[in-house]
Amino acid sequence: MIAKEQDSRFYWLWLQSFLGIGSCKLSEVLEHFKTPKAVFESSKDELVASGIFSKTDFSRKEKIVYKKLLESLKYCDQNNIRVVDFLSTEYPECLRLIENPPALLFVRGENLQNLFPSIAVVGSRKATDHGKKAAFSLSAKLSLAGLTIVSGGALGIDKMAHLGAISAGGKTVAVLGSGIDNDYLKENEGLRKSVEKHGAIVSEFLPKAPATKYTFPIRNRIISALSSGVVVVEAGAKSGALITATYAYEQGRDIFAVPGSIEVDECKGSNQLIKECATAITSFDDIISVYSGKFGDILKTNVFLTRQMTAPLYFELEREAQLNYEKGISTKGQKNQNTVEYMPLKDNGATEFVLPDLQNISCSDNARLVLSAFDAEVMVSDLLSSKSRLFGGEFIMAITELELKGFIKAVPVGRYKINLEKHS
Repeated sequence: MIAKEQDSRFYWLWLQSFLGIGSCKLSEVLEHFKTPKAVFESSKDELVASGIFSKTDFSRKEKIVYKKLLESLKYCDQNNIRVVDFLSTEYPECLRLIENPPALLFVRGENLQNLFPSIAVVGSRKATDHGKKAAFSLSAKLSLAGLTIVSGGALGIDKMAHLGAISAGGKTVAVLGSGIDNDYLKENEGLRKSVEKHGAIVSEFLPKAPATKYTFPIRNRIISALSSGVVVVEAGAKSGALITATYAYEQGRDIFAVPGSIEVDECKGSNQLIKECATAITSFDDIISVYSGKFGDILKTNVFLTRQMTAPLYFELEREAQLNYEKGISTKGQKNQNTVEYMPLKDNGATEFVLPDLQNISCSDNARLVLSAFDAEVMVSDLLSSKSRLFGGEFIMAITELELKGFIKAVPVGRYKINLEKHS
């Protein structure tokens, strides 16, 4: 057993237990006492004299079991879980600056300092197929642009956000509303293992702590704090994602929402956000345009030009997401060794695409821009829009012209295929 006198982590864990999860008093305590150990060694009279602690705090303090804290630290050492305290170099500065930062975090996976810049993608557990596809597609594209995807590790939108990042070979962070090794949502075990390999799992709760109706709302402040902005893909009127958006507003983060049908209950909350405070987004570019200047060279705003992409990569990513989702559901109740893990979608070396000579074709300048944007025989429409830098009505008119002249044709799921024979 670890002796508390030899492990500074004990004092941080003790202080977090004393103050309670989500306390706003941490900064005041550290300013007055300087270290958690100094608080631990202070008499009750000294603690009372500080004027910081309430009767509830003292009641909570009396219930702390030292042995349980030390056993938790030993468990962390044996199970590759880092205990990252408030003053650690790994502790994110953006988290220190919020009103109620955690005294410590339990982390498994990559160093948190390597996972910025980041953006949160959240939404309902009971998501529609449209919502899942939007969460996956946005997360994949944002990952390719260099942003880490932060979400809650739950089913529905959270799961598809993590999968989008992983499938695109990006990084992702899951902030849990339970302990890292609690069995809550056992069917998501494969996803968690993949997140650890492609980012990090984070929790402020003891490793085996259960999830409750109180733990999820309070953890949402960490999701928003770790992110430059929060994207609400799909959320009902009482969705927890709205709590994350509220924290984002209070913390001064950007808030985005994907518009949804007024007839769908799962979209009522996200649509309301657009009316109140969120920026409506209809494409990847609506988000990237906000951060292209902020993050400079870190953000790959020309991602579609710099990455070799075989046709049609995004369609394959979306198909992979659905397959992974189905696999994840099928693992429920199976033994651990059968748990499905999710890995980046591999480019299997399709035949290199060569853009035909466009000099002598008869079309408008905008239509020519769209044709020039093809770097594969089949491409998703929003990629063509992004690469050609044509949006809205201009893009639609150019696409329509090319279709009417037979230079391209529409194929299923929002894609266009270039007619190579027409150009030869």
